[in-house]
Amino acid sequence: MWAQLNREGIEVARCTVERLMRANGWRGVTRTNRVRTTVADPAAARPSDLVDRQSEAPRVASPTRPDSPHKPKLDSILPTSSALAS
Repeated sequence: MWAQLNREGIEVARCTVERLMRANGWRGVTRTNRVRTTVADPAAARPSDLVDRQSEAPRVASPTRPDSPHKPKLDSILPTSSALAS
């Protein structure tokens, strides 16, 4: 609507058009075909957890490997004793 008004030469702020459209319950053209058919009632009681979900997962013991590719090797970080002697 804002773009159409500007094309017709009527200068109006976009926020004003948004406010007026919201107040009147108007919606602009959407690019999707989605229609919201169900609106939840905030006063309605929520159903209990019917599948008895567990909120915590058991911790899996991860093996520590000295040659893990994610940890830098000490050889590449620390100089060797032969390099220190020279």
